[in-house]
Amino acid sequence: MVLLCASVISPNESASLQFTPGDNTWDLARRYAAKRDRQPTPPLRIQIHVGTKGFNYQNNLEYMAFLESLKIPFSRVIVAGAEHSAQQIYEKRGLDIMKFHADNFQRAATVRP
Repeated sequence: MVLLCASVISPNESASLQFTPGDNTWDLARRYAAKRDRQPTPPLRIQIHVGTKGFNYQNNLEYMAFLESLKIPFSRVIVAGAEHSAQQIYEKRGLDIMKFHADNFQRAATVRP
């Protein structure tokens, strides 16, 4: 199972952007951790990429600490000086991000049912 979070939005991050309870990255991580603690669960491969000048940079740092508290492993790509912009992030660290994708595609291609 693979999850790539380009942006992590807190359920309370914006008055104009609201997510349904249970359908946001925070609640989904909580649910995964609870399920993982009760039964075998497929591993997640999470990569979070964020720019230090992005409007939600602090929220991303808080979310990474939250994942650590749940003992959910992830990798991080923090791009100094980048805004909340996939273009800026990929210009500076795109090769690393694409290698993450390629590795996951290769793993998926070798999984036997």
